[in-house]
Amino acid sequence: MGLSANWQAEVVAVSQQDLDESLSQEEATTSIEATGTDTQDEPVGEERLAPESAAPAVDDVTPEESLEEPGIEELSAQETVLDSPDTSVRGVIYHRAPEEAMADAPLTLEAVVETVDAGVASVTIYHRVTGQLSYREVAMSQASPGLYVVTLAAADLQEDGLEYYLIAVLEDRSVIAYPTADPAKTPVTVPVSPNPETVAGSQDMFGGVMIDQSNLLILSPEPNETFGSEDVIVAISLFNLSDVDLSSIQLILDGVDVTAHADLSADIITYTPTDLGAGQHNIEFRATTLAGNAYQPVSWPFRVAGRISVRSDRTFQHSGTITPNFRRDDIDGEVLAVSSIRLNYRGGWNWFKFRSRLKLTSEEDPFKSPRNRYFIAFETPVLNLGLGDVTPRLNRFTLDGKRVRGYDADLNLKYFHLRIVQGELARGIQGRPGSAYGVDEYQAQAFESGLVDTLRLTRKGYSFKRNVLAVRPSLGSGERFQWSFSYVKAKDVISSVQSDVDGLVSITDSTFGARYFADVDIDSSTQARIVSFQDIVNLANANSQFDYVLPDSNWAGKSPEDNLVIGSDMTMVLSKRRFTIQTGFALSMLNKNIWDPVLSLEELDTFAPGDTSKDGMILGEIDLADLPDPADFEDYFHINLNQIPLLPFATDSASLANPLQLIAKMPSLAYHATAKLNYLNNFITMEFQQVGPDYNSLANPNIQKNVRIRSLSDRIRLFRNKLFLSLMYRSTDDDIVKLKDDNITSTVTVNLSGTLNLGFGLPGLSLGTRTYRRDNGIAFLDTISNTDSDDTYIDRRNSTLTKSTNFGLTYRLQLAGSSHDLSLNLANTDINDQISDRQRGDTLYTTPNSPAASSNIISLSANSILTPKFRTNLALASNTSEFGEGATLISQQLISIALSARYQLLDGKLLVRGGFNRISSNADGSGEDSSPPPNFSRLGIKGGLEVLLVDNLRWVTSLEFRTKQIEGISGSVGSSIITSNLQYRF
Repeated sequence: MGLSANWQAEVVAVSQQDLDESLSQEEATTSIEATGTDTQDEPVGEERLAPESAAPAVDDVTPEESLEEPGIEELSAQETVLDSPDTSVRGVIYHRAPEEAMADAPLTLEAVVETVDAGVASVTIYHRVTGQLSYREVAMSQASPGLYVVTLAAADLQEDGLEYYLIAVLEDRSVIAYPTADPAKTPVTVPVSPNPETVAGSQDMFGGVMIDQSNLLILSPEPNETFGSEDVIVAISLFNLSDVDLSSIQLILDGVDVTAHADLSADIITYTPTDLGAGQHNIEFRATTLAGNAYQPVSWPFRVAGRISVRSDRTFQHSGTITPNFRRDDIDGEVLAVSSIRLNYRGGWNWFKFRSRLKLTSEEDPFKSPRNRYFIAFETPVLNLGLGDVTPRLNRFTLDGKRVRGYDADLNLKYFHLRIVQGELARGIQGRPGSAYGVDEYQAQAFESGLVDTLRLTRKGYSFKRNVLAVRPSLGSGERFQWSFSYVKAKDVISSVQSDVDGLVSITDSTFGARYFADVDIDSSTQARIVSFQDIVNLANANSQFDYVLPDSNWAGKSPEDNLVIGSDMTMVLSKRRFTIQTGFALSMLNKNIWDPVLSLEELDTFAPGDTSKDGMILGEIDLADLPDPADFEDYFHINLNQIPLLPFATDSASLANPLQLIAKMPSLAYHATAKLNYLNNFITMEFQQVGPDYNSLANPNIQKNVRIRSLSDRIRLFRNKLFLSLMYRSTDDDIVKLKDDNITSTVTVNLSGTLNLGFGLPGLSLGTRTYRRDNGIAFLDTISNTDSDDTYIDRRNSTLTKSTNFGLTYRLQLAGSSHDLSLNLANTDINDQISDRQRGDTLYTTPNSPAASSNIISLSANSILTPKFRTNLALASNTSEFGEGATLISQQLISIALSARYQLLDGKLLVRGGFNRISSNADGSGEDSSPPPNFSRLGIKGGLEVLLVDNLRWVTSLEFRTKQIEGISGSVGSSIITSNLQYRF
């Protein structure tokens, strides 16, 4: 993997308010939710010492199971830059984005968070497939002090592309982000190329099973088709598969290889099963090309009508794994040790199956979001039930992958489906003892009322328990038509946070410190006296001249919220699954503070804006006597002045005069329409989607709001899938309902890319180009003062053009009995300010100039199989970058080299790994404010063992040492990482 154009650190001190759109749910220190992910699984991409049991079906793999820890080889290619920034800022995120990713393959990302004077409470990645509205949030795991790691699931990597941004929440509630400028709207974009190993055997958007993008034709039985017991004939056409190796074909029925009993020819496979019992069955097709490349297995279910046989009822199958893990990091003298244990177990009969997962980790902390995981699912032909930590995906607007601790029930009656999700979105957290209380600064800190001094306190640092209920009935089987309705209710439980807890209070001498707590020493870090809440209670009970006040509500922390979302979506599949139409909408109501009581009918009299007359009418037209009491609906939604929006419709005259426009501009409405066409080797997608500024779903808190998106894309397959062309046009308008002083900001993105795979023994080529234009439509400077001397201006013009190109060449070389996979990647990115008359560095301008940056990347790698037991990997990369604002310009070159090897011994029972990596930087800067990072070099040496102890029991361990030398600092900084785990399969 080469170094990315986005390697450089992003430095920012962002207020919590600036990121409300991204962190609308979370209390900063505690409640950023994980979606069931961590990075302590077995290594990715490592060969195994012995054949493994069959992998779980795709639909059985959850994001939690598919996120795995990077193997020892992968880490060397993803070293994180640890340069020291200017410490005048609140903090810095160092991150290097990958230059590209592979579809249907896990992707590991790393980030280093360094802060000035506050600890890190949590680091979260928000990611989505390019073109989607909502982001999925995944908590990054702390691999070592300051280093955070996450692995995105293979299902999240699609050829449309990947977008993401990083948010680090500090313990003092401040936030730092990567990228810095409006990260939810300007995320990191990573192109995703087709995976040559999964292009064959994939399942298209319309549900048809195929190899080589529809070249495999299933004649019988069709997926989910029902037959009589005497009518089942398996027939598969190979007419379009010109390069399949007939001797490699395997036909598997219910886990049994029946290839020997099938009739095979160059054009068709047929097989007639005998004594096939009633119930659900499964067919699997496996094959390789003449070059020896394996197709991804293709499987599909069908049913046999009749009574389920006793023999199939009693056939119980099961499998599982137990994996204890340990990791110890010593980074610059700071030690972090994490241990965990996982248990995965599945089994059942044809008519009833179950699967379960359990993870217990030492990272579990009652003051943070849960890190332990519990899950069990039961599956029958008509009902699926998941209990524990579930991650349901109902639709893009309401509930889309958020972790829920509760249950997920799905009733399937062919033409009627009912799905119900209920549980806990966030658990109640009382707050750490040192940050549970504060002195109310907004009222008199201390005052005398007669002879009584009163200390006013408030609660902080807490997080309310948040419950959710989602109901989704659907009509239609989903094969040709489905119409669904959604109801999602999320509400904070006020009683989950107590007012009286075992916490500390910081009291300054200017209030009561010296008067009542003179015997308590002054803390040197806060210059205040730290006393417990119970000490204050005891003093109030013992001293008649002292008292305290602790309100029951409206504390300094986040207020409890209530949210209601209703919606509907519809899917139609036409023209033999080649034409799909999808459309949907959702309407939300959010109350930001349910501590305040529900509105009364009397208060509704003057509720509407501009209505000040208490005449028993709303706006002089609606009689209150005809309206129901809002208190009667409190169980459905808490109505008061804190709700968003106050009125569901836009109130401008143009909207009021046009009913369609009135609906389209509803501030809390989200809707989309998508058409997908698969004709003549073209896969075309057209989409329109819009989300109003007041749309809120606490069960999907990271959806981008106040935005309108139009997109058109096409993926073209040519020359029997040897050439893939991708074209994409996307236009995004922000602030479509004007909330800020800025105009609507428009972003236009155009992607063109192509991949050529000529076949075995020939090189593979990829070429891509991307332009990204962002413009807020402001053409003139604003005058903010006009004196007799010089005018002073504010430059709010924002117009940038980003151009990126990338070229890739892969080639498999056979030499003297060894095989070498060579890869060359070239990438260039330029960000240019499009304002031609910008006066860089001119003091008359009060805002920073638009950014400019460039990056050139060259990377070369070689994966070699020298013998069946000996493999090596060599990676070289160079990244030359320039970036800055105004007269400031910083340039830096990073050069890295990594070499790793692995060797099998003892008839494959022992696998030895080792390697080294080195990365160095050379930075320079120009301009008055330039502050380039210091030059540095880092060397890492690693080794590892994988031992097959007995059948199905293996032990994997690794050890890595790193040393770093920084210019201007004598000596070197050392660190070590030790990992060890056992895995038993049964």
